[in-house]
Amino acid sequence: MSSQKALVIVGGGASGLMAALSASIQCREMHANLPIIVLEKGPRVGKKLLATGNGRCNLSNLKASPERYHGKHPNFCRTALSIFSPSTTVGFFGKLGLLCRVEGENLVYPYCEQASAVLDCLRFACERMGVRIRCDAQVQAIQRRKNGFSVVLSNDTVDCQSVILAAGGMASPQLSSGDDGYRLAKSLGHNCTPLFPALVPVRTDPACTRPLKGIRVKGTASLMQGQTPLRTEKGEIQFSDGSLSGISVMQLSRLVSFHKHTRILLDLMPDYSEKQIQSLLKRMQHLLQAEPAERLLSGLLNKRVGQTLVKQTVSLSHPIGDISPAELENIGRRIKAWEFPVLGVGNWKNAQVTAGGLDTNEFDSQTMASRLIPGFYATGEVLDIDGDCGGFNLQWAWSSGHLAGRCAVLYLLGRKQA
Repeated sequence: MSSQKALVIVGGGASGLMAALSASIQCREMHANLPIIVLEKGPRVGKKLLATGNGRCNLSNLKASPERYHGKHPNFCRTALSIFSPSTTVGFFGKLGLLCRVEGENLVYPYCEQASAVLDCLRFACERMGVRIRCDAQVQAIQRRKNGFSVVLSNDTVDCQSVILAAGGMASPQLSSGDDGYRLAKSLGHNCTPLFPALVPVRTDPACTRPLKGIRVKGTASLMQGQTPLRTEKGEIQFSDGSLSGISVMQLSRLVSFHKHTRILLDLMPDYSEKQIQSLLKRMQHLLQAEPAERLLSGLLNKRVGQTLVKQTVSLSHPIGDISPAELENIGRRIKAWEFPVLGVGNWKNAQVTAGGLDTNEFDSQTMASRLIPGFYATGEVLDIDGDCGGFNLQWAWSSGHLAGRCAVLYLLGRKQA
């Protein structure tokens, strides 16, 4: 296929579909008729989007701001987030027929609680706008030409004047394109910062977590280096065989990759002070004197969690009335600061997002355009921007995709982009 003034989007994930839709809307507003083609490596678009939020799709966070993003230059995301903000995103999807709801204070979900509804809205809108989506279309290379690019597939070549790279990252390789995006960008002269898994379980001593496998509790998790807390997060904590996860722990995982000799402290009763907990334990001891120690925390914590915690101080068969003041104090301290050694983080398969990516110094934050190659854009996870857990990464996908799609059309039509 040969089409000089065409826009090719490499990747049919969240940012790629948003870029395609934004570009088609811009074309319609300018009464332009430009071919817009999405090339998706897999058999269908939006596969990773379907898995987000356990299939519910936490599609945004109302508190999305550069402070919740990371990378070598996290402020790079400011313009895109301000132009296509969380509230703008909710309104945009509303116009596509998707009703959203806010859970807690800030988490945005589709009202129907189905990620498939989000994907369908995007797919159907792209169809209505004439976007051409090609699946099972793996891009082998992007070659620069005098007046644009040749996008080389296994059995075809697509010529175009502009390319948006929206190929995603390394996280969840069973759902993503792996390193394709980085490889393609580097072949054009772009640089990539080191890549590592983020929003991923933190590995610890299996002996510490094996008895608690599958249990979820609420509390706070603090990443400690010596006596210094590097970050503390409140929320769900999940125990697995050899790892800790849940939102509060996974928020800490990025820092684990940068700091050695760390440990995690769990506070299982963050709403109570240690003094209040000691009073509760003394009361329980008075009420349950003849009972075995395994029942000491049964009214305070998850049963297995409480038994595992007590067992680290006294035998579970030990009479509660015979627990010494020092032992009782030690149990109380563990409730507030249960220590787990950090052995690293999980692998790419367990990661929700990629940390690192294409160097944002080489892209214009006002347009998502390459500073090195006219007509080349990058968006979403392939760039060195990653957000916290809770809808921030999808918001970055929407915001950056929207900006790239709009600006690519302006570039093709010879108009000012920013």
